Order: sequence, then C-alpha cells, then structure tokens
Amino acid sequence: MIRIEIITPENVDDIPQIDGFDCHSCVYWEYPEEFKKKINRQVARKLKRKWFSQWTLEQNAGGLIAYFKEEPIGYCQFGPPNSLPSSRGYPTGDPIANSTYISCIVVKKEFRRKGIALQLLNTVIHLIREEKGAKIHTFAGKGLEQFPSGPPELYERAGFVKRGSHDKYPLMVLE
Repeated sequence: MIRIEIITPENVDDIPQIDGFDCHSCVYWEYPEEFKKKINRQVARKLKRKWFSQWTLEQNAGGLIAYFKEEPIGYCQFGPPNSLPSSRGYPTGDPIANSTYISCIVVKKEFRRKGIALQLLNTVIHLIREEKGAKIHTFAGKGLEQFPSGPPELYERAGFVKRGSHDKYPLMVLE
C-alpha cells in the first residue's frame, strides 16, 4: 500500500534518495546560486528545510513524499515560479505566471511503472487545482530517463496538454 504525505517540518528529513541521488540535499530549483557553488550536504539540507518552512500550501507550494510501508520511495515538489528560480530560462520559455510549477516527480527505480508518480501528480492536482483553482504546469523531459519532472506521457495521463513546440522540454499545462 502506498501512502502519500505532504511534507512538513516533522517529515522533511524523509525526502528520499532516488537511485543514488539525494533529493533532500538538492537545491537546484530553490537556490541555484548555492547549487552552482556545490555546497556541502548539511548546508544544502538546511536550505531545503528553509524552503519548505517558507513556502506553504497557502502559497500553492510544497512537496509530497510517497511511502511504501515506512520507506520513502517517491518525492514531488511544486510551487509558484518565483519560489523555484531555476524554472526560468528553459528553451521552451519561462514558466507561466500566477500558476504552480512542478519541479520534481521522482520514484525509486524498483517502484516505477506502478502508478506512484501518477498518484503524486494527482495529489498535487487535488491540492492546487481542485481546492484553489490554480493552473499547474511543468517542463517535462521527453525521451530523458533521468529528468526531475518526468516524461510528458505522465502529464498527459492526468489531463495536461502540451503547449508550444519544443521537442525535448515540452511545456505541459493543466488549466
């Protein structure tokens, strides 16, 4: 049985490692300048905790952890584009203003193709679109096995539509 939980101060340290990559210490989306400096893991984890304490569901931001039994196996992060500065500058274009951007949906390899990423995505849709009426979007990674926001097909299954014509990073929008 898969359980999805909203990230809180109590479970932020459960943000998982996914296939050797420590999502908990990745600050690429939130703090790009610090990410470029290759700061140490402890500093990065403090910054990640800081982001989750500053950006909340009231601001259409947050994160989710998927658990199998008690093991964290998946992770999703989302927020308005101004909360995730690295969402700007994609070849597809800049993110949509006044919307929620999905930066990451990742699942451990041994749990993939079991619908867990779709469960995470549907939870975001429920929290952001159905409860608050906000648009949701992402730049998906077409044909890229290791792309943080996942493939366009995942978003299409949840009702997102492709906007624009970029082949590698299509803009996927749910209005």
